[in-house]
Amino acid sequence: MELSSQRQEEFDKAHPGDQYIAERCRFGIRANLQAAGADTDDPVYAELLSTADQACINYIIRGRLARLFKHIHEHTNLDSADAAKPGQIKLSLPTTEHFPFLKSAAQQGNTVEFTFNDIIPQLSGRKLVATFGIEKGYSDNQLAFSGSDQTTVPHELLLYNILPPSARHTDADTDGDDAAD
Repeated sequence: MELSSQRQEEFDKAHPGDQYIAERCRFGIRANLQAAGADTDDPVYAELLSTADQACINYIIRGRLARLFKHIHEHTNLDSADAAKPGQIKLSLPTTEHFPFLKSAAQQGNTVEFTFNDIIPQLSGRKLVATFGIEKGYSDNQLAFSGSDQTTVPHELLLYNILPPSARHTDADTDGDDAAD
């Protein structure tokens, strides 16, 4: 086994669970840069670390949040669902048993609200609110979620489809001149 991956594995064993996402990202990035022979004296190195650390943390948390919705998609029966009445569908919501960072998940009509405990510091005390509808897929019905302005999770941790409407960028938000980008 390569030394850096062995060190990462040892670090992960010593820091299990989602409360150590930031530490595990920092350690892994530094170990990989060191193994690649990165020049730690280069002035750009500190900026690279900061950017890479935050990108890694955001990526991992986005993945955890996406798994909440994946759970609902995989466990909710939509066989007899009426697209005109999504609020009558009983979602199969994730539980804290399978998602320890989740404080609660509740459904009211066609809205689902997740609240988070302090296991993942970036989500501590925050909530994610999404509405859902039914869309006809190729062979069956599918859930379609959209974000709500009641969400208090930082926008950089959300996938685009669950961003609050006020945080979504539209073509009208830009001047249409991509040449300057």
